[in-house]
Amino acid sequence: MSCSKFPSKDIVPYILAQLISATIASLLFALCIGSQAVALKLGATAPFYGVGYAQAIIVEAVGTFLLMLAVMAVDKRATPGFAGLIIGLSVTASLTLISNITGGSINPARTFGPYLGKTLLGGANLDLFPNLCYWTDCRSINRSLHLQLRS
Repeated sequence: MSCSKFPSKDIVPYILAQLISATIASLLFALCIGSQAVALKLGATAPFYGVGYAQAIIVEAVGTFLLMLAVMAVDKRATPGFAGLIIGLSVTASLTLISNITGGSINPARTFGPYLGKTLLGGANLDLFPNLCYWTDCRSINRSLHLQLRS
């Protein structure tokens, strides 16, 4: 995006696609597992005990930056065949460093999707989406999804 490798006109659709896909994935997980999926937090990551949201956001931002730095550093001038290794090692290093602090999503959509999915299914979400039901009619969505999960 900032290094001209990603067209500016595609930024918003890309972000929306990431957020929508993560939410759909969490809802599909709920359909596969059933009502127990909400108790499992739909696979959401959360800060560990004693770690505040501000600290977790900063740690996740650093991990995401390291991953994006590796992705953007790999270009056509790099030795062929090493792009996957470099990106894989950066994911491993990021997750090794931050997983015990934040759960390690290194992708904001990876955290957003399960939290929104859990909110839609009626679970508590650590005040992440406290006003969502004022913006949408969550009750009707909850009823229809609960009916699907019961069948």
